[in-house]
Amino acid sequence: MRVVLGALAVVALAIAAASALAAPAGTVTTDSVRVSGLERTYRVFVPNRLPEKAPVVFVFHGGLVNGAGVARQTRFDEEASRRGFIAVYPDGIGRTWNAGTCCGLSNRLGVDDVAFVSSLLDKLTRRYSVDRRRVFATGISNGGLFSYFLECRLSGRIAAVAPVSATLDSECSPSQPVSILHVHGLADENIPFDGGPGTRGSLDVDWPPVQAGVDRWRSLNSCPTTGTSKGHHTVTTSTWSPCRAGTAVTLVTIAGAKHKWPREQYDATREVWRFRRPPETISLLAGDQYRCSRRQTRTTTYAHTPSTTTKANAPIPAGNPRPTARPISTTARMIAA
Repeated sequence: MRVVLGALAVVALAIAAASALAAPAGTVTTDSVRVSGLERTYRVFVPNRLPEKAPVVFVFHGGLVNGAGVARQTRFDEEASRRGFIAVYPDGIGRTWNAGTCCGLSNRLGVDDVAFVSSLLDKLTRRYSVDRRRVFATGISNGGLFSYFLECRLSGRIAAVAPVSATLDSECSPSQPVSILHVHGLADENIPFDGGPGTRGSLDVDWPPVQAGVDRWRSLNSCPTTGTSKGHHTVTTSTWSPCRAGTAVTLVTIAGAKHKWPREQYDATREVWRFRRPPETISLLAGDQYRCSRRQTRTTTYAHTPSTTTKANAPIPAGNPRPTARPISTTARMIAA
């Protein structure tokens, strides 16, 4: 019996040691900032080792999730610990984000989530040694929609955006060319790749096709009409480059993948970080703002070197139909991750 108990104790210690080794090396803090009369909360992970000027990655949760939930979902803490950047997970009001045309309570109340992110970035810059040229954003579902919306209105402070399981659903005319990485599952039933209302979720929205938004960006950036595409198992990466000012437009599609953060077929967390480096020809000073109305995104180039050349779709007109959303209960199941 003593031998058995001793063996069990050894196993337990080994498991505990392995868990400790696997845990991201850093500090998790939950805090808040007051914006427009509202106390806005967020979660931040700071790795033990940071460069002298640290990059920042904002990760926006899907509808009816929160910052802690999307941290578990994406595991950006682990990537931040390995790569040396600060990972920030803001919380939306009613666990939703106001992305202009969507979604839920934050949209119905007209919550200024852009002001929240701007104020939060101010606070982070005061507290940490932040590299202002390397502030990035990503998000899934409602968080991906908000990533697009945010960049339209805060382009002078956000260097790159990588939406996942979202679509470009608001108009914006950029004052300078930008790059984009969009990741989407072809079996997404909440925000279908081909557009339309979807068969899952509780939002009555006629979503614009994902490809239409990608083509819009290709047109805005004066990209070549011919793109390159390469496939690896179920993942297809299509890139149009070089575009104006050294930018590129990249679309990653995953066959069989639904409305979730990709990990098995395509490690979205790793690839979003690899994508973060902005073209040096693009100014990221705070004064560089976009002329926004209802459509936009901004990101930096993730360079692929595909072996097959394919013909890209023709540029779409500047004005895609605006989706119409029906108000829903904040407790209803949304397009959430």
